[in-house]
Amino acid sequence: MKSIQRGKRCVKPLEPKPLKANRSANVPYLTLDPPGRFSDFDELAIWLSALDHLYTRALIKPPVAIGAIERSLALHALSGVIRFLELRSPSEMLRLLLKALDDVDSGGHPGMFVSESKLRKRPADIAVGQQIKGVLAGLARVKREEGMSRDDAASWIARNIAPEMQRKLSKKPITGRTVREWLDRYGGRHPPDDPGGKAFTVWSRPWGKKLTAQRVRELTHDWSQTIPSRIGR
Repeated sequence: MKSIQRGKRCVKPLEPKPLKANRSANVPYLTLDPPGRFSDFDELAIWLSALDHLYTRALIKPPVAIGAIERSLALHALSGVIRFLELRSPSEMLRLLLKALDDVDSGGHPGMFVSESKLRKRPADIAVGQQIKGVLAGLARVKREEGMSRDDAASWIARNIAPEMQRKLSKKPITGRTVREWLDRYGGRHPPDDPGGKAFTVWSRPWGKKLTAQRVRELTHDWSQTIPSRIGR
């Protein structure tokens, strides 16, 4: 780099200092710590270019966790853009995007990245599944009130669930142990405040007459005709 002569003195222009590296043990190639704020666009451009360079290095011998590296570099790049804009025009939407990316990187499932069809379908499916299991746990409780032991009541309910409902509730056969797990989850003196717990509270009340196997099969058959093709795993 040429020196600039000023009178009798030669002054060498200051070279820009490179950004310091700070390696992460978990995510290789993630080496740059951003400054607190970017004073101008050139600093931001240097920052983004450095991140691109790190990504290019990562692609030379891509590790198994390349997706984690991409997310982390994207988080750093977006963070730099947000810090640059803070001096001019802060963006709440970019902050939301940064938070969602950080949630994904931590293993979360933020709604921003869930398709609209899944948002419409999955919560409803889950609620219906909880409700049916809570009902069946409640009916097992009714059989206990009629004199059956807990294990016998659970096995009795499992045997009398209509085949159509069995297939929609679970890929595996529903056994007495399955119903006991529903009793543990949705029953007890203080049922949870969810569709399953609420259904248990209603359906575990005395019927006034004996609950028959035919009635359980009829109920579960009728319910199976009004719910999605599969609501369990």
